[in-house]
Amino acid sequence: MILLFVNAFIDFSFLSTTILQKELQK
Repeated sequence: MILLFVNAFIDFSFLSTTILQKELQK
């Protein structure tokens, strides 16, 4: 259960980083 939460958090942070990089590249 905790592993699932950690995995979701990592996916979210990775997605946020990707979006942030795209925004910075504009």
